[in-house]
Amino acid sequence: MLQRPRTLWTLVLVFACLVASVVWWSDQRLRAYQRLDLLQTESRRSSVELMSATLNGSLMGAVALLGLLDGNIKAEADKWVPGWDEAVVPVLATVGQAYNADGVFVVGRDGKVASSWEKAGPLMTGTEVGFRPYVQLAMKGQTSIYAAVSLVRGERSLFYSAPVFFNQVRESFGTGAVVARTSLARVDQLLTSKFDAAMLLSPQGIVFAASRPEWIGQLTGQATPQRLQAIRELKQFGDQFDKQAPALLALDLTAGFKSLDGKRYALAAAQVDWNDPSGPWTLVVLEDLSRTITWDDSATRALLAGALALVLARMLVQILHSRRAERTAAAQLQRHAEQQQQRADFRQSLGELSLQMQAAGSLEALSLVFFRQARELVGAVQGVLYVTQASWVEPLEPAAPGLWLAGFSACADMPPPYIAMGEGLLGQCAADGRAQLIDTPPEGVWNLRSGLGGARAAVLSLRPLLAAGRLVGVLELGLRERPGVEAAHQMDDLVQLLTSQLDSLRRHGPGGHAVTSGPNTEKAET
Repeated sequence: MLQRPRTLWTLVLVFACLVASVVWWSDQRLRAYQRLDLLQTESRRSSVELMSATLNGSLMGAVALLGLLDGNIKAEADKWVPGWDEAVVPVLATVGQAYNADGVFVVGRDGKVASSWEKAGPLMTGTEVGFRPYVQLAMKGQTSIYAAVSLVRGERSLFYSAPVFFNQVRESFGTGAVVARTSLARVDQLLTSKFDAAMLLSPQGIVFAASRPEWIGQLTGQATPQRLQAIRELKQFGDQFDKQAPALLALDLTAGFKSLDGKRYALAAAQVDWNDPSGPWTLVVLEDLSRTITWDDSATRALLAGALALVLARMLVQILHSRRAERTAAAQLQRHAEQQQQRADFRQSLGELSLQMQAAGSLEALSLVFFRQARELVGAVQGVLYVTQASWVEPLEPAAPGLWLAGFSACADMPPPYIAMGEGLLGQCAADGRAQLIDTPPEGVWNLRSGLGGARAAVLSLRPLLAAGRLVGVLELGLRERPGVEAAHQMDDLVQLLTSQLDSLRRHGPGGHAVTSGPNTEKAET
C-alpha cells in the first residue's frame, strides 16, 4: 500500500471523512439524549407546578376552609337548618369571584347540589352529582382535583373538591362537599407556552387537554369494547363517546425519540397526582429536536475531528514510510553483506579451483576439474570444451583452422571430436570471438547443432576463450536458468580463470594431445 501513494492518500481521506461522520452522528446522538434528559426533568417540574397550581393552590385552600369552618355551609350540606341559602350563596360568590372560578356549589349528604353560584348561565342547584368521584372522595374526608366535562355546561372543566366536616376539625368522613369549577385555561396555557407539543392524559388514556386541538378526545392504545364501555359508564367525558368510539392517537407515548410531521421529537412524561380514584394523570411533553439541536455545532466538531484524524493519519503514514525506509535500508545492508560474503566465498572457491587446475598437469585433468567446479559455482548442468589446433597439437589433416574436443561433462553422447571454424553455434562463436546466451523453449526441447549435440538445457552460454586477443578455445555450458547480474560476473571470472589456466598450460606445461575419447572424459551425470 505504501508503494501506491495515490491509493494510500485516498484511503486516508476516506478515513478522515468516516471519522468526521462518526463524530457528527455521535454528537447529534449525545446532544439528543441530553435534551431528552432535560425534557424529562422539565416534565416533572411542570407536573409539580400543575399540582401546586391546582391541588395545593389557593382556590383549593379556600374551598377547604369553607368546608371546615363555615357553619352555614355545614348546615346547608346537612340540611339540619332550613333556609340558609341566602347566607351561603354570597359566600360562594365571594370565593368564585376572588379566584376567577366559573362556579362554586355545595353538595349535600344526599349527593345533590344544595346551593350554587355561577358566573354565567343556569345554576346547578338540584343537580345529581353523587356519582362523581370527587363527591365520593369528599364523603371520605379527602380533597381532590377532578378533570371532567361539565354535565350542565358540556365544557372541559377542573373541579376543586373539599369535604364538609360536621365539626371544625378534619375527620375521616364528610357530610357533603364544597366544589369550585374552573376552565382548563391554566392547563392549556401551560401546555402551549412551555413546550413544542404537549398533552394531558386521563387515567383511561383519553387526551383531555393538548397543545394541538386535533389531539383532544383521542384515545391512546387499543379501543377494546370493555375499555370503551368503562369510559362511557364513567360519564367523565360527557356524552361525546356515547354514539361513537374515540379516534386513536397516532403517536407512541413511550419516552424516547419520535417522528412527527416529518420531524424528530424527544418525548417525556410525568405523572400528575390529583387524587383521582382511577389513578394518576399523565403530562406528556415533546420537544422539536430540529429546533434545539442545530447541525452547525455538530458540523464544527465533525470538521475538527476529521482534520485531526487527517493530521494523525498523515503522521502515521510518515512513520510507516520512515519505518519502511529503515527496513529497506536494513534489507539492502543485509543483501550487500550477503553479496559480499558470497563474493568472498566465490573468490575463495576460485582460488581453490585455480590451485586444482594448476595441479592438473594435463588438458584432460584440467577440463574435468573445471566442469566439476562449474556445476557447484554457476549451476552448469552440462559442458563441453574445445581448443584450437595450433595451441595443442602438431598439424593434422585437414590443415584448415578448427576446434578440437578437449573435454566434456554430463553429455549422453560424445560430442564431435572436431568442429571447423564457423561451423554451428560453437564454430560461429569462435570465429566471431563474441559470447552468446541462448534461451531454449519453455519445454526445454531445442535441438542445437552445438557441441552438446541434442542435449536439453534451459540456457546455453557460449564463450570464446581469448588470451591476449588470441583464441585458445571455446566453451559451451548448459545452465539451469538465465544468470543474473551477479551470476554473469561470476561466469566471467570463471571463464577468465579457465582461459588463464589454458594459456598457462599451453605455454609452460607439458604438451598435451587433443582428446578424442578415453576413460578420462566425464560421462553423463544426469
